[in-house]
Amino acid sequence: MPSQRSYALLCPIARALDHVGDRWSLLILRELHSGPARYSDLKAGLPGIAANLLSARLVDLAASGMIEKDGEGRGAGYRLTEQGRATRPILFELARLGAHLPPPDAPVEPGNRRHVAVTLAAAAERVVPPDLSLRAEIVLDGQPFSFVASQGKVSMEVGAMLAPPMRYTARYDTLGPVVAGAVPFAEHLAQEARLESLDGSDTAPFAALIQGALDVIGGGR
Repeated sequence: MPSQRSYALLCPIARALDHVGDRWSLLILRELHSGPARYSDLKAGLPGIAANLLSARLVDLAASGMIEKDGEGRGAGYRLTEQGRATRPILFELARLGAHLPPPDAPVEPGNRRHVAVTLAAAAERVVPPDLSLRAEIVLDGQPFSFVASQGKVSMEVGAMLAPPMRYTARYDTLGPVVAGAVPFAEHLAQEARLESLDGSDTAPFAALIQGALDVIGGGR
């Protein structure tokens, strides 16, 4: 049991919140859905969290079996366990809810875009055709991600892709109007983003998948 106080209830919701309900815990898990991360990566993606609080939350999440150490020594980081990976649907539904809530008056910019991965991958998995197989590099505000769809599953992890067949490049702030339905995805591609084939592959299935994913985040499905 982590160090925070327990609700001491049999309700499964309360029991889950005993382990991930403290401030910052779910956001730490959000960051790790984009792949293993070092302490400095997590700190950069969570502006406002105190160093001692981040350390405490990492200890608690490890004690709960949500995360584990990745590597040894000074270069060690953290990664999700199977139980931690099971939080993806929860985070996705929170993202869908948040997409319809007013944004903060003065949003703070994180030091990376790791937070995008869990929402976009989970949304894409809801609409991906089971027979679609594709690989693409997604670059948001200069940060690359490896995006893979195969056998009805979708993953998106931080890091450049080796020999990507296609590349989608955009600014993160241009995705909000698409999610809200104010800008069609085709217009976004034409004016705000770039989708290029690097080996002659057809980019249309990828464009359709991302369009469907953004529609899902906005509440379309």
